[in-house]
Amino acid sequence: MMGMRFPIDVAFLSREGRVVARYCDLAPGRRTRWHRTAYEALELPAGTLTASGTIEGDAVVYSECTEEIL
Repeated sequence: MMGMRFPIDVAFLSREGRVVARYCDLAPGRRTRWHRTAYEALELPAGTLTASGTIEGDAVVYSECTEEIL
């Protein structure tokens, strides 16, 4: 991903929240392929996808943080 200064994990998700592609430890300045069925991309700290065992086809469920950060 352009403009990054450190590696990240990226999971591309379908409209239903299923992983259609994943990239582990994506280096700064690297790009991914285009994924026609992807609706959104979830960027995570490097190592998260491997540590969680997330693979293509898995459903990802998340919610936004509602706490105010001071």
